[in-house]
Amino acid sequence: MFSLTRGGPWYQLMRRIHATTPRGDVRWLPLALVAWLPLVLASLVGLVRGGLDPMFTDLSVHVRFLVGLPLVVLAERVLEQRGRRAVRHLRTGRFANREMLDAILERTETLRDAWRVEVVLAAAAVLAGQAALWGWIAPAGFVHGVEDESALTFTRIWYAALALPMLQFLWLRWLWRWALWTYVLARVSRLRLATIAIHPDNAAGLGFLSDPTEAFAVYAASLTSVASAAWMVQLHAGVVTLPMLVPTFVGFLVLALALAFGPLLLFAGHLYRARRRDLPLHHELALTYVREFKRKWLVSPRTDEPVLGTPDLQSLNDLGGAFETTEKTLLVPIKSRPVVLVVLGAFAPMLPVPLTAMPLADVGARLGKALLGGLPI
Repeated sequence: MFSLTRGGPWYQLMRRIHATTPRGDVRWLPLALVAWLPLVLASLVGLVRGGLDPMFTDLSVHVRFLVGLPLVVLAERVLEQRGRRAVRHLRTGRFANREMLDAILERTETLRDAWRVEVVLAAAAVLAGQAALWGWIAPAGFVHGVEDESALTFTRIWYAALALPMLQFLWLRWLWRWALWTYVLARVSRLRLATIAIHPDNAAGLGFLSDPTEAFAVYAASLTSVASAAWMVQLHAGVVTLPMLVPTFVGFLVLALALAFGPLLLFAGHLYRARRRDLPLHHELALTYVREFKRKWLVSPRTDEPVLGTPDLQSLNDLGGAFETTEKTLLVPIKSRPVVLVVLGAFAPMLPVPLTAMPLADVGARLGKALLGGLPI
């Protein structure tokens, strides 16, 4: 059975240490505890000895491992489920040559299991952690209060050498899995597909290809939850202002939508050809039927057959629905639900940010004025 995520050195390690469920999904709780719990314990020890480590008071540190990490693990689980279901529809729906489709999927699983890719991703994550540890990249706003490069406490070393690289590795690894799904879509789009414009999904039967983008919504939430916490720290410290953050968020949202739905544009040609091919056929069928209907019921109506309850009327209505479905075939197999979910995944974690930039009393006052139509309150 095809799988996008259940392979590679990392996944095999999770299985060996029993960090997977009976169904084969990676558990998020052990990973979160390994990353976060030592930070808490070390900070509490420091508090007993006379000083609380500044990292413990940084909101973004806790959000990284208690929100961002579970969400990226959940995003992998959703990608596995939606990707497997989409491939099953491709197979059972006989949209493409079975041998050619299987060859694409086998190649994808080979790339999924490539250990060199995960080694490169792990090395990149470790280097990023070392850059944060030694101050090569500015930690302010993400690890607020740890600007002193000489303060190599256990908390900071654990964060930069293990906890942060593990989360960054999971982010990069998920992106590699999404690149594999993009590879599947790109290869499948080059096959001859048995599309049919009359399909009620308005995507010539290919609407299911947009289902895996729901996993991208969870992945986007993982990223923006961490960014949201970091931005709240920066706003509270007066490092940035809310207008300064808007372009960055808009840019991220545009990039997320492009990565999530861009690969589906490859099927525009298939949907265009399906509509152009099937619409004239339905037009000819509809023209023949309505002429017969007119002759039978309007020009020379039969007196021995009651109009009430005749199946001819229902057939006429069904024919109109089929013609309308064919005429409304989309140019890309993108449904509205995944688009809404990706936008919500990126936007929802950002909702607390304006509250940090604006006092709660001001928020309540402005909301009250809006609800009361500008009356004094």
